[in-house]
Amino acid sequence: MIGLLSQPKRDYVLFHLGHHVQINAAIREKFSFVSHTDEIKGLSDRIVFLSSDQGLVPDQIKYIDNLPVLFPVSSRNDFFYQDEANNIVFGHDILKSIFYLLSGYQEYANASSRDALNRFAFEDSIQKKLSCIQKPLVNYYFEKMVEGIQLFCSNQNITFSRKKVFENFGFMLSHDIDFVDTYTANYFIFKIKEVLQIRKSRLSFSTNLILGLKGMLKYFNVLKKDNPYWNFDFLRSLERSNNFRSTFFFLDKGVLHSDAYYSFDEKRMTELFLYLQSEGCEIGLHGTVQSIDNAAKLKSSFDKLTEASKVSVVGIRQHRLLWNHPGTAIIQKSIGLQYDTTLGFAAHEGFRNSYCGPFKLYDFTNDKMLDYWEFPLNVMDVTLFAYQNYSPAVALEKCIQIMGEVRKFNGLFTLLWHNSFFDEDTYPGVTDFYKNVLAAIAKQQPENILGSELVLRLNELNNA
Repeated sequence: MIGLLSQPKRDYVLFHLGHHVQINAAIREKFSFVSHTDEIKGLSDRIVFLSSDQGLVPDQIKYIDNLPVLFPVSSRNDFFYQDEANNIVFGHDILKSIFYLLSGYQEYANASSRDALNRFAFEDSIQKKLSCIQKPLVNYYFEKMVEGIQLFCSNQNITFSRKKVFENFGFMLSHDIDFVDTYTANYFIFKIKEVLQIRKSRLSFSTNLILGLKGMLKYFNVLKKDNPYWNFDFLRSLERSNNFRSTFFFLDKGVLHSDAYYSFDEKRMTELFLYLQSEGCEIGLHGTVQSIDNAAKLKSSFDKLTEASKVSVVGIRQHRLLWNHPGTAIIQKSIGLQYDTTLGFAAHEGFRNSYCGPFKLYDFTNDKMLDYWEFPLNVMDVTLFAYQNYSPAVALEKCIQIMGEVRKFNGLFTLLWHNSFFDEDTYPGVTDFYKNVLAAIAKQQPENILGSELVLRLNELNNA
């Protein structure tokens, strides 16, 4: 990110600052942006932002109050100070630090950094390098900006008021519906691969062999076939007991063995859509693996789900968290979707864009903010137990830690739990963990909200 931030990039940061403080005309007209300390001379009664034209140099990152400043400008060890001319001066380029993280610029600039599933690699992220994935740095930066503006307003007798989207914090619970049938041909083929050690497994040879045989016998109806994946009554009973509603993201058929095996127009699916609506839940789209860069395929899935569910679908999460930045968001918006909730790292819980609230994405090609909402993903079941290999007790601690950071800033906590992730053979204690984490969240009394409801609230707040 060499060069000064363009005006649209500054406006992008200030737009999101506006979710934390009321930026009225009396405040906005006091902003000054300078690229050198000499330019501060002659200014008085201003809120001054020093700007950097340098790119990100990891060895030059400066720490103030245990927070990394990505684009330091001076030798000062504070975020802001008041000078003799009654200016409040932000002595480092805090706007550029915010833009770099929030917009996902690192993913745009390092598009070739990919993991085994062709996703932007957590291992290559600035969050990994700085060990800050569990800390929403952008929220901390905004808090420093608000403190500086508040001091300025106090000195100048200008009306000052904070803003927040949630009184306590928001909670968005969601389920990605990759599978609705358990004992399929694919199930025992998968187990055979584990037995033959073609695929890695947590289970022993004998356990995989027994499970594979069991799956085959159930598939051919030799044993009574049950269906643990069709557990929507179970999911809703748990949620109801905690006064939660949730969003269900449904996957279309597409690439064989990568996308869904079920169809939206099956009778059981259309009945499920009606049931979930009667429960006050939301139906969303789970984008197929090819839809991240193919508008026609995404539109086809969108139209089929809309027709089968008879609802206005407004939200999406991409299957396997696949994402091209920001092209996927541009495609999503183009077909009429209003929000995405894909952006979390599969490999680690936390804050992929270093922010714990709803935000808008950025079109780098056209240098403008996208009018499209992102609800960042904080915690996913697979992350906790497959990638991180946490015990249930440690996983609960991690969720509470992330939730604590979100609550600190009245932000949005998002949890993804697959209907198919209750495998007690592979992850002993996982069912009780899910019950316990919902209870722990409910104890903190968040505002449970659906994505569709949050879009309406945000649009009203920004148009007020």
